[in-house]
Amino acid sequence: MRDLETNPLEPSAEEKATYAESSQSMHRSYVLASIFTTSAFLDATVNELYTSAEYPNLELGGKLPEAQRELLVDAWPTQIKEPILERYQKALTTLSLQPMARGEGTFQNAFAVLDLRNELMHYKPRWRDTHQLRQTSRVETSGIRFLESNEKRFARNPFTGSGNPTLDRSLCYALAAWSLSSALAFTDEFFKRVGVEARYASIREDLKA
Repeated sequence: MRDLETNPLEPSAEEKATYAESSQSMHRSYVLASIFTTSAFLDATVNELYTSAEYPNLELGGKLPEAQRELLVDAWPTQIKEPILERYQKALTTLSLQPMARGEGTFQNAFAVLDLRNELMHYKPRWRDTHQLRQTSRVETSGIRFLESNEKRFARNPFTGSGNPTLDRSLCYALAAWSLSSALAFTDEFFKRVGVEARYASIREDLKA
């Protein structure tokens, strides 16, 4: 894992001056796609555990003892529309296992990744009152609050200025890398508790930003 405190793509002053708007859009798109894909990974991974439990020849849920598989199969219809992390928690409690501690970093980081995805996917423009800029420019979602309180952890997007909103400044390599590592840390811990090998186990060492 590269050090998230640094940006391996830091451009020179000349590059900043000549960086085309199309390239800025491409850079931003890569970061956004990484966050969206990471969120989809969290969603699909827990869904696969539930749905594979019905078939003993499949990986993940199919590798559990029959009694546990039946419990997951019975629980799945009630979980389809539940929030993603709640499906993980329900799977653990259904199997009489200790759920993830909501207040700990592993859970909080995964929650922030998903909250950022929702903020970006369902973004709504907001007016900012120039007379009360400090008060009204802050977006009150847990994902944005996370970025604001941890801004020093991530190198800023080198193609934005200090006057840009927090989210705009944060859309960079370090944020994409953090999203991936946070999701994997969560699913690693989840599968450790469930006692089955993750589908990505054979390439786990390659899944490092």
